[in-house]
Amino acid sequence: MIKDFIYQIKSLYKFYLIPNKEKEVIFFSEGQNYFNTFINYIKIIEKYKRVIYITTDSNDPIYKRNFTNLKIIYCKNIFLLILLMNNISCKNLIMTMPDLNNYEIKKSKNVTNYIYLFHSLVSTHMVYKSNAFDSYDKILCITQNQYDELMLNKKLKNLNYELYKSNYPKLNVIGRQFETLKKDKIVTIAPSWGTDNIFENENFEILLSKLVSNGFKIILRPHSNVPLKTYSFLKILKKKYKEESIIIEDNNANFFDTFKSNYLITDWSGIAIEYFLITKKPVIFVDTKAKIRNKNFDENNDNIPLEVSIRNKIGLIIKPLELSNINFYLEEIDKKNYKNEIELIEKKILFSNQINENNFNQILN
Repeated sequence: MIKDFIYQIKSLYKFYLIPNKEKEVIFFSEGQNYFNTFINYIKIIEKYKRVIYITTDSNDPIYKRNFTNLKIIYCKNIFLLILLMNNISCKNLIMTMPDLNNYEIKKSKNVTNYIYLFHSLVSTHMVYKSNAFDSYDKILCITQNQYDELMLNKKLKNLNYELYKSNYPKLNVIGRQFETLKKDKIVTIAPSWGTDNIFENENFEILLSKLVSNGFKIILRPHSNVPLKTYSFLKILKKKYKEESIIIEDNNANFFDTFKSNYLITDWSGIAIEYFLITKKPVIFVDTKAKIRNKNFDENNDNIPLEVSIRNKIGLIIKPLELSNINFYLEEIDKKNYKNEIELIEKKILFSNQINENNFNQILN
């Protein structure tokens, strides 16, 4: 731990040695699971500009990439991180962190543009707080829902942020990986964070036993924000079954096991939309209590959250009590062809605007 802290101090020292004129573009990553959101943007920019990448994760996949024009800064200690981020100097600070200015991380007066990148396809007004994006200067929307919701938010509050329509590079990154994967008899269970998720449901153990008895390998994919007690609970359950039957995937940057799965079971996680669009396979939704951080999300807003409107179009919704019949429902979704739904959803919600050197350079200026 002391070694790690010293390494962070040295890393920060290197950061402050970088001339301000070279601090034009800085990415801030909260952890390794955000890597797939950033990577295509970094590839575009570092061809012609110095890129600085601040990460809180010593296992960030960025360390395994070879870039000639990229500087990695590692800072995990919360005190050092707050000190760094609240006083940082640069032209463009690019993040996937909502609630800027609402908690410990405040806007620095020395930053010209705070730019937000979405790391999920879900809507902006139900699972996020009402002012989650208000402090940003520029926001790259990846669905029509996000664009419409934030445009309305801007008008209602008389805000000054600029909105841009962008494709979702993360889908391209994962999609290319998916094409090379060997598909196995696997079920991934990937709940959202917060209370009332699948892992905390009283019928969760029944679900596991039914899947194992049917010969499935099971990937348990806890959200990166779940408490440590959840990991402990999952490890206890894992010991009840053969080691090869259950895998706990706690590396959220790794999508290989999830996207080579035959089936995905979730509750309200945004991964459901990504899985459906990439694999062209339906999803089993367990009808737990919806994840709502903005209790007034439907006031002055007629936009139904995407994760609500899409559920019955990309899979089956089942009650927690029906988890004992999970094998029956897996057979049921195999009988339906979702090709038309996939084409309609892609056309309706996704933008075709490809981010390239020219248009992204305009955003950075």
